[in-house]
Parts: sequence; structure tokens; C-alpha cells
Amino acid sequence: MFKKLLGKKDPVTAEPPKRDLTDKPFCEKLMARFDAETQEAADDLKEQLGTIRPFAYETEPTKAVAGAIGSIAGDLASNAMTLNSVGMHYPGEEWKSEHFVTLAFGYYIAMCMWGQAQAEKPGLDLADCLAGVDGHFTMLHSDDERAVLVERAFKNYEDFRNTDHPKLNEWTENIFKMSQIYVISYGGEHGDDEQMKEVIFPGLLKTILNAIE
Repeated sequence: MFKKLLGKKDPVTAEPPKRDLTDKPFCEKLMARFDAETQEAADDLKEQLGTIRPFAYETEPTKAVAGAIGSIAGDLASNAMTLNSVGMHYPGEEWKSEHFVTLAFGYYIAMCMWGQAQAEKPGLDLADCLAGVDGHFTMLHSDDERAVLVERAFKNYEDFRNTDHPKLNEWTENIFKMSQIYVISYGGEHGDDEQMKEVIFPGLLKTILNAIE
């Protein structure tokens, strides 16, 4: 799986493809949230730059879901990183443990979303989902720098999964629940995106960052 995180991307299109997600409520909410967040990001960029290149949508349905998971999980993790005053890493700087843990946190969010989506859409590759998280942290980096981050972060991610401790088990269970709720609550009366993005997920990341100090 680790090698696949450094693999090439698949063909895309500039037009949002039609999706048949009948009887797949989680995937339907997931893609609706992804489309909305993508449009919001595009609008923000257009306002700042005036003209932007159209977003490139994945054409293969299963990979589109994987890409949406990676994008949403990466956004949650990078936003939580900012709110925890973990500085963005720039090319040439030394990596810090906080960067590895934050990306691993993003991987864990993606894994939780993948589990539910996989139940509705078998054949969804977890490695594709995790690879989508990387872009939020490594857009400016060389392949060598990216490889260092991904390798260390993936090791942290596996450690989270394989360590049996009551506190860590509670932490991972909370990520699982919040990740599910964040997706399925989209567009509903009880959804509170701001609370989730600005308080809950940053709080989950803070818990694990405090634990490694």
C-alpha cells in the first residue's frame, strides 16, 4: 500500500460526471459534500485570482469516491493542524513529529470514511483514499521529501491501528464516529460543519499531539 501512495494519478475530466449512487446513501452524501466543497474552493480562488482553470473531476466512479474521501479527510486534517498552531511545512525545512502525526490523523479519518463507503461500494481501494490526503500537505514538495513524510506518517497510522490501549481505543472510536457524522449530516437539519471543523476535529488532533510531547 505504501508504494501506491506515491503512484501516478488517473485520467480526469473538467466536467462533473453523472453518478448513479442509488441505494448508496453514505456515498451519495460524501459526493454531495465533495462537490459543494470543491465549488466553494473554486469560488474563493476565482474571487482572489479572477480566472481559474476548471477543476479536473475523476471519471472512474470508484476512484471518484476514493478521491472525495482523500480530499475531505485531508481538508479536515490540514484545518485541524492550522488550528493547533502546527506550522505548515515548506520544502527544504526539517520535518517535525507534528507533521507526521497530523498526516497520520488525516489517514485515519480517511480510513474511517472508507470503511462505510466500502460497505456500499465494494472494491474501493484504501490506498487511493490515503493518497488523496497527501496533496493537502505535499503540493510544493519534491518526490524525495514527499516520500519521507508519507513513509513516516504511514508508520504512525499503522501504530495507531495496532496499539491496544484504552485511551487510544477511545480516541480512534471518536474519530470513527465523527468522520461518519461529518459525511452523513451534510445538508441536514442537524449538521454543524463549523463545530465539527473548528472544534471537534482540531480537538481530536490536539489529544494525540499532546500525547506525543
